[in-house]
Amino acid sequence: MKPFQGISFCPTGFTDEDLLRSISKKIIKLGGTYSKDLTNSVNVIVIGHSHLTHKYKYSVKNRYDIIFLYYKSILKIYDLWLSGEDVTCSSHSKFMHLKNNNLERMLLVLKINYTASPLHNYQLFIGRISNSNFNIDDLVKKCEKLGVSYCNSTNFIMNFSVTKNKPVLFITDTLNGARVDAAREKNLPVVHFKWILDCERRNATLDYDPYYLLENNTNTPFEKIGLESCDCWDKLQIDMTDDITTINSSSVSISNIDHSNETSKQNSNLLSKFKPRGNKLWERVMNNDSTKTKNIITAVNLDSTDIDTESNLQNKELLHQLIFTDCRFKIIKDFPLKHSQILEKIIIQNGGTMDDIDSKYKFIIVPSNVPLYKLNIEKGDESFTQITEFFIERCLHYKKFLFPVDSWSKPFYHTDNFRIKPNPKLLHEAQESNSDNPKLNVSITGFHGVELLHLLKILDVLKQFGINYNKFLNNSTDLLIINLSSLASIPKDNKLWQNEFSDLFYEQLNSNISTSNNQVFRNSMKRKIEFVKTTHQIPVVTPVFLMNIFKLTKRLTETDKELIHFNNISWCILCPRGRKEDYTCQIKHIPIKNSISSNINKAEHIRDLFKMENIQSQKRKPPTRKIPNELNISNSILPSDNREKNVINQDSDIKNNDKFDSENQFKKRKIHSGNVIKPVGRTSSWGKLMSEEVLFPASESNQDADTLSLDSTKYFDVPGTEANLNYTQVTYGKSNSSEIHQRPIRKLTRKQMREIDKK
Repeated sequence: MKPFQGISFCPTGFTDEDLLRSISKKIIKLGGTYSKDLTNSVNVIVIGHSHLTHKYKYSVKNRYDIIFLYYKSILKIYDLWLSGEDVTCSSHSKFMHLKNNNLERMLLVLKINYTASPLHNYQLFIGRISNSNFNIDDLVKKCEKLGVSYCNSTNFIMNFSVTKNKPVLFITDTLNGARVDAAREKNLPVVHFKWILDCERRNATLDYDPYYLLENNTNTPFEKIGLESCDCWDKLQIDMTDDITTINSSSVSISNIDHSNETSKQNSNLLSKFKPRGNKLWERVMNNDSTKTKNIITAVNLDSTDIDTESNLQNKELLHQLIFTDCRFKIIKDFPLKHSQILEKIIIQNGGTMDDIDSKYKFIIVPSNVPLYKLNIEKGDESFTQITEFFIERCLHYKKFLFPVDSWSKPFYHTDNFRIKPNPKLLHEAQESNSDNPKLNVSITGFHGVELLHLLKILDVLKQFGINYNKFLNNSTDLLIINLSSLASIPKDNKLWQNEFSDLFYEQLNSNISTSNNQVFRNSMKRKIEFVKTTHQIPVVTPVFLMNIFKLTKRLTETDKELIHFNNISWCILCPRGRKEDYTCQIKHIPIKNSISSNINKAEHIRDLFKMENIQSQKRKPPTRKIPNELNISNSILPSDNREKNVINQDSDIKNNDKFDSENQFKKRKIHSGNVIKPVGRTSSWGKLMSEEVLFPASESNQDADTLSLDSTKYFDVPGTEANLNYTQVTYGKSNSSEIHQRPIRKLTRKQMREIDKK
């Protein structure tokens, strides 16, 4: 069954007819129906380049049952569907209660995962909020959550850009203030901040004119502001204790809730969306016996999404078992800070710990995209089992603790000092011109789920070493990688299943997560295999081929060259006829050329690193030739500023003269620091007087210069003062005074000097 079966779509805001035609074809291929007219049977409105249309405004005000999507969501769903992903989330724990109802589940997936952001493309300036019950920082967070394009709560910038598809609004609840006056001078709509709160509750963009304009609501009570902007407040699900809506074949039937008594906001907490509906719960409590009541209460405590049967309740209890119980994890410091925080949060949420010494299992997590020799693994961590972040992703995907660790989760990236050079006869016409740096074009088929995610990351690592991933299989592809678990015709006693890395396919084969019933997935794989057999004959291998490349790089030395064959029976599915040597790849060791990268691990402190680099630069310095004394420039000829620099450079060179050969070194006159002539401190010169971009020094002896200084700084142009301008109430954009002095100073010509003298 196709994912959009029984769902009706209607477009709005499209300016490109070709794009509209493409979107409509994809909707029909996904099983949905397409209608240009907004009828009662429409379930979803697809937004094009703008949502400021009559269809959108009418639906927001009157149709509580419609879901709003951007057209890019249709493209994303279509690509996932073609790649074999379960876009209906039939096996997802949050949608298990709708497993047997494809229509309701798909509509719920669209509503939760793909709903258009209400403040998309809006530019907001938030002014003063006099209501003490609301905080400006909270409003800013709400705006960011709702997808605002730009939000500024500190000042009002006068020279902003306004376009038709990017409206600019000023948000406040008072008409007093400099920023409000500036906004009204620019003819900007001044809107009450309750518009943001109601957009969040409606989960759509409400029409602010005239319902939320501040000039129309100066004396209106807060709870009545914007009440007429939507005619279906009483039919909307607002209370976060309500269950997921029960969706009919053509529309959504939602429990009635009084609009005036609502204090919580829609979508404020995603987890609470899946709590059972209050009235449904209490009806079952009153109609069932005490044993069933206990089961219902247990389900509420577990945040269950459905409590229809006892078996379903048992499934929910199994889903909530902690995966990483009795496991201790240690995250290496080479991860980005945000990445490590996410990993730690997920581990703790699923029963793992970061500091329990008595745990049965001990793991240290290393990044999959960093070579092992570059990692900072501390002493004492050798006893921990090394894994990559793939292990966490796989355990969460399969909802169980995967031990022993399979080849997906083990560290595989040993070194980056190698290069993959395929045989030129293996490459096709598109690669012949690039003989100096050949690349092996690779396509994949048969992968889905977390294995697809891991394989794409591995191919991304290999991109810099000579393997290029092509999303589509065409005549320029040199190799096809196929998922062995998708080929049911290969027996388990085959050599493909009996090798070192065969555990790459066991978990997906044994799990219930399968695409065997996905006709599109099977047809796509069959067409690719048929294309390789008949039209474009290239080798077909399993991912074991890639894992063997990483294995061979582990034992490479500076003189080693490893050779890997495509037609090896441990990973080859299909291979064209030909000589064995024609289907090979050479893995060659590449030494590190950059001396800085080789010294980083040796230097204990950053000062040591600069010392190493300084010594190496001196060793590479060619011998200088002797210069006759007649050509030696005296310091007295140099200007005062350059003369002082020259003395400093000579002193530093004299200190290093002992390191060079005495015959080749340049003998310089020793200049003692006590005999250095101090430069004449002139207050002005012709060059400075005629320059339009002079910097005024603040001298202690000059009273006029002191009056020009800002905060006792040295120059009138203070870089630090730029940050202070950001807190001005009304500005003309960010000040960038440093750019003024970066322009080159024009020198006066002799003709201009004569004209000045005549004057």
